[in-house]
Amino acid sequence: MSDEWGLAASATGPDYKELLNRLVVFRPTDFNKDVKTENGVKNAITADVYVVNEKDKRVETHLRSTMIFPAVLVSQLRGSMGKFVPGVLVQGKVKTDADGKPMKDDSGKEYAPSWEIKDPSEVQLMVAKDAIKNHAK
Repeated sequence: MSDEWGLAASATGPDYKELLNRLVVFRPTDFNKDVKTENGVKNAITADVYVVNEKDKRVETHLRSTMIFPAVLVSQLRGSMGKFVPGVLVQGKVKTDADGKPMKDDSGKEYAPSWEIKDPSEVQLMVAKDAIKNHAK
């Protein structure tokens, strides 16, 4: 008999600035094409997001079925549906033009630096695996 119980998705998405340089484990479950947002139409990933406290070696925060919109994160996670993807959340560089000036969108607003997943160290990988295993108990 299958489990008929479930939990609602988290009401809020990740606060990327708060997660900067933190060990995070993503578990993408779905790719969402052309999602309408207040910032236009974007592709997104639905994922469980686990924020790992490295000192205590435990899951500190678990966001269930939350939407991930940053384009680089979407591209990094898209090929890993159903898998745990550990890493450190970092910011990439601002896009620049040939003269080295920050690029702007059609409205004249400068592009923000991308959010990216940096591979974890071997120690961080072990901590992440243990934290996820213990969180599931």
